[in-house]
Amino acid sequence: MKIFGQNLSLNLVHRISTATLKPMVYYSMVLTLILFSGCGFEEATQTASRHETDGKLEAKFSDSPGSQEEFGWKELALISDQRIPECSGMAISLKKPECFYMHNDRGNVNHFYAVDFDGEVLAAYRYSDMMLDWEDMAQFSIDGKSHLLIGYCGDGGGGDERRLLIFEEPDIPKVRPTEPLSLKPEWIIPYRFKDGLIDVESVAVDVIAQKVYLITKNVDPAKMIMHDALFELPLYSNERVNTPKALGFLRKIPPLMPHETDNKWAQKGRGHEVTSCDLTPDGLHLLVLTHGDAFIYSRNQSEDWGAIVEQKIPLRVRLPGADILPQREAACFIGRGLDFLVSSENPDVVFGKKQTLLLVQPKK
Repeated sequence: MKIFGQNLSLNLVHRISTATLKPMVYYSMVLTLILFSGCGFEEATQTASRHETDGKLEAKFSDSPGSQEEFGWKELALISDQRIPECSGMAISLKKPECFYMHNDRGNVNHFYAVDFDGEVLAAYRYSDMMLDWEDMAQFSIDGKSHLLIGYCGDGGGGDERRLLIFEEPDIPKVRPTEPLSLKPEWIIPYRFKDGLIDVESVAVDVIAQKVYLITKNVDPAKMIMHDALFELPLYSNERVNTPKALGFLRKIPPLMPHETDNKWAQKGRGHEVTSCDLTPDGLHLLVLTHGDAFIYSRNQSEDWGAIVEQKIPLRVRLPGADILPQREAACFIGRGLDFLVSSENPDVVFGKKQTLLLVQPKK
């Protein structure tokens, strides 16, 4: 970029901003430099091409404002069980209608819970009493056998190796057990990013492609990283440690501006960070939950998800404010078209407050 006859790279902007500016002022500075440079806004912000080197992605700005689709939401239940203060992942049950599974964020024991659509906990399942950083879960079915995948994929804890745990979906007892039921995973997918530990809060499974998709939570304006990125892992692998393959940035998810919402993450310039995702069973629709709204990408069977998230504008599904969903962290499709559930962390459950469970669906 040339300004006043001198070459000025965005790296220099980065060095100046990290020393003196806060994120929102930083955005303004970049846009001002673009305007004064004489180059068009479109030239400076278009990001159709993907830059990939040895599994690493170079982030640029998004030019997309996003699009909206007519969806409605209703409060399905209020969850008051004090064992689930910080819902971080959820997945629909394939064995029991109108039932789903939830687990907590880090700082809680590694149990997960079967919950019905009335918000009642039907059973608890124990993997360990450790406090690994579980961040998301997914369900899938192979040869009529349903499974749950739980992602130990957050940035909490030591080392840079993480694991995806695959369990056979348990039976939900008719009589509620008084103690958690112990489970062991059927298989484990260990992985490590080439660049070391990267926070991931979103996992989904494509059974047809036999892939697991990871979405990083790595937005960092100070480092010029403006978008979370999509990676893939094999669902089955004999590798001692797998390396996620970079597919593309979610470039078309727009930043959530502070004036748009009362969401505290928007005030920090982090409203578009991805906190959960899911795929429809046919692998054609990808749900992405952010601190702000939800987004749905769609594709044909022949299209590549990397190209889709790089180039296509997803459907934008507006969600209610922070008074209802203070920190939205978990979402899943429920097996009926594009209908999906959303929940929110609420540590104040231990003080008698409740977590809201929403059902979101297209308007007829």
